[in-house]
Amino acid sequence: MSAMGEPSLGTVPAATESEDLLDSWKEIAAHLTRDVTTVQRWEKREGMPVHRHLHDRIGSVYASQSRIENLVVRRNLVVKFSRQFSRQTGLVLWENRAGGCNVGG
Repeated sequence: MSAMGEPSLGTVPAATESEDLLDSWKEIAAHLTRDVTTVQRWEKREGMPVHRHLHDRIGSVYASQSRIENLVVRRNLVVKFSRQFSRQTGLVLWENRAGGCNVGG
């Protein structure tokens, strides 16, 4: 916050942050129109940006809608590019968990 009570550059107002949050596996899955098991698998295999609350309740997670959407856009671009690459070369291209790409035959 600035001295004038306005948000500083680079900060997100608290209301926007809370509107952007998905507070459970069910909310994340509904936002992506997928099953809970699918989004849990994406978290494990593809590094979906899901965070866990720091308390004892098992399975208590939250995620930012904007970060989830960025992952989906990136994932779709990788899939589209890998299909085109495979058609042209006969090789398979896939994104690894670290964000890099692997090539296989």
